[in-house]
Amino acid sequence: MYQSIYQSPLGPLALVDQEEGLCSVYFLDGQNPPVYPEKESPALQAGRLWLEAYFHGDSPALDDLPLAPQGTPFQKDVWDLLREVPYGQVTSYGVLARVLAKKYGREKMSARAVGSALAKNPLAIILPCHRVLDGQGFLRGYAWGLERKKTLLEGEGLKIVQDRVIQAPLASFGDL
Repeated sequence: MYQSIYQSPLGPLALVDQEEGLCSVYFLDGQNPPVYPEKESPALQAGRLWLEAYFHGDSPALDDLPLAPQGTPFQKDVWDLLREVPYGQVTSYGVLARVLAKKYGREKMSARAVGSALAKNPLAIILPCHRVLDGQGFLRGYAWGLERKKTLLEGEGLKIVQDRVIQAPLASFGDL
């Protein structure tokens, strides 16, 4: 495994590559020191270019970005749903829980279980858990801090007043 450091407007990000692709993108805060040697790879270069485009206000596609997040099958299902939340749009923990309940053939799914999986999202910003809000549109539970979540959403053109997103487009998940 190798890593590369990207200097984002919100602080340095470590991008970690394993042979299958990017497995981790995380903020290098005091409690998160770099742990892998730095070395160039196609996945790391693609990740830095993706982040560069994102922080310049573009909506880069994930299609060509080699991703290899590690997690449980449930976590991966939650993270896959994040790919469907477009730039500048939001969803809620409850909506994601309903989508997963339908996928699993269940009547209900816990929004808290979804939140727990989101808290373990290994690909900060790239898998956009910052676009997930509570049922009333309030900012809740972002592993990298609510100020960063707010800044990311505002960078995508959303208006936030007192930690609540105002008039944001909602991501569509089919016939829910």
